Amino acid sequence: MPEPWPGYSKVHSYLLRYGPHPDCPASSPVRLYLKCGERWGELCLPAEDAVFVADLLRKNKPVYYNEKKKVLATGQESVGGEEESGSPHE
Repeated sequence: MPEPWPGYSKVHSYLLRYGPHPDCPASSPVRLYLKCGERWGELCLPAEDAVFVADLLRKNKPVYYNEKKKVLATGQESVGGEEESGSPHE
């Protein structure tokens, strides 16, 4: 199945690391590695965004990544729809 938007690849797995990294500014100490097919993408995140991004990756499927733009996107979801699993309303 083709990806929903040109330039975006489906994220299959991820890894978060906290701490200084030579490619990340001091204001963004969290390094996010995203596996898209056989390739790995990388993002530097401010610590205050890391929890939100980790939650997005855990609870939304599918998630897509645009390596050129350094952008994450979720798949289409109904407005007002609850998460498939882990909802506090189940």
